[in-house]
Amino acid sequence: MAAQWLDDLIAQVQGRRHSMRLANLSDMAEAAARRDRRLGTCVLLTLVLGLTAAGCGIGTSKGVPPRPISCKSRLQHDLGSQRGRGSPAWILSAGGLSNLQEAGLPSFLLRRNFNQPRTILLVSHGRPDLLAPRASLAFDFTSANELTRALNQNRVSAAVSYLLLDLERWPLTPVAEQRDPIGALRRAVSVAHAHHKCVIFTPALDLVGAIDPGGGASSIYESFYRLIVRPGASVSDVFEVQAQHTEGSPLARSFAPEAIAAARTVHPDVPVLVGLSTNPNGVRVSALDLLELYDASAAAGASGYWLNIPRSGAECPRCGEPQTQVAVEFLTILARGGSGSL
Repeated sequence: MAAQWLDDLIAQVQGRRHSMRLANLSDMAEAAARRDRRLGTCVLLTLVLGLTAAGCGIGTSKGVPPRPISCKSRLQHDLGSQRGRGSPAWILSAGGLSNLQEAGLPSFLLRRNFNQPRTILLVSHGRPDLLAPRASLAFDFTSANELTRALNQNRVSAAVSYLLLDLERWPLTPVAEQRDPIGALRRAVSVAHAHHKCVIFTPALDLVGAIDPGGGASSIYESFYRLIVRPGASVSDVFEVQAQHTEGSPLARSFAPEAIAAARTVHPDVPVLVGLSTNPNGVRVSALDLLELYDASAAAGASGYWLNIPRSGAECPRCGEPQTQVAVEFLTILARGGSGSL
């Protein structure tokens, strides 16, 4: 009897353990199913809507969607923009590309410099340019509000990878965005990333006067680095320094390098490009003036350059006729390995 009683007790205990294991397995299966359903929902939201759903565990701080991988991979600053270290990244308008061809830039230099994914071609449509079919396409905007409207209204082609945000103290940028360019940038980046686009931020120096009207002229550059460059570089995918106004002056050797250093203190991997111009605000400059700014920026680790060949218009009323020959001479000197120190 004692043996039978012990056998019955062992059987009961084993039965309870078996039941508990089944219950635990059932609970574990249900928990796994819930995780799978949650993950599936997050993936679906990310793929279909381009959004990072709250609570998915795959978002970034402050609710900003993650940066598209291609932004960094195409324009890594350590790929080299100094001479002999490979071709730099370029920003250029499609019209500027045509002007270079018409002005006599040899076809092989046109292809070598600009027919590459690291060239960002500013276009008004979503089609590749026949002169540089491998270039990455970009739309440019002078207002963050207009940028976000274009995306939300599906006016940006899937072929366009980059959105350039050019905020300045001028009528083309709303006053509210002039006074808070970083807030405007954050809104633009959030919407752009949700649509899998990269944002190039190219703020003008004169924004300092809108942000800090009481600031002195002697501190404008330090204010620019503190109020615009550092916070802007921490948010944007690509940062561009509008340094073309320094061409032909001592600032050509200091302003862009200092801005590059300021950007990299907060975002070490951010691609930083530097603006060059054949006729900045109508001022006559030479190819060697562009080369001096190029060399100083390359030595500071610039990822590339925005080659402006402007003509008179709403964005530059005093620019006059485009000085394309200056750009042709500059690119020819670069190809020959010339130096701005001549």
